[in-house]
Amino acid sequence: CSDVLTILRYGPKTGKEIASLHFSPTQLKGVGIVMAENEILSHCEILAASGDVEFVEDSKYMATGALNFESEIRSWEPF
Repeated sequence: CSDVLTILRYGPKTGKEIASLHFSPTQLKGVGIVMAENEILSHCEILAASGDVEFVEDSKYMATGALNFESEIRSWEPF
């Protein structure tokens, strides 16, 4: 999640754009791009639930400047 927010610091991006910047070219070969994009989208869902990103036009995510994801993830832990 932290890496996604770092990438989004430079402006809104799609899941595929984020994946292309986060993963190495060898990891993105063949079906790897689909798997990488799905991984990024799952992190974006967590970040959106915590208020750290917003979904904007053209299927892009934008950082809000908040850093709530760690507390969001901790809230899922059993007591």
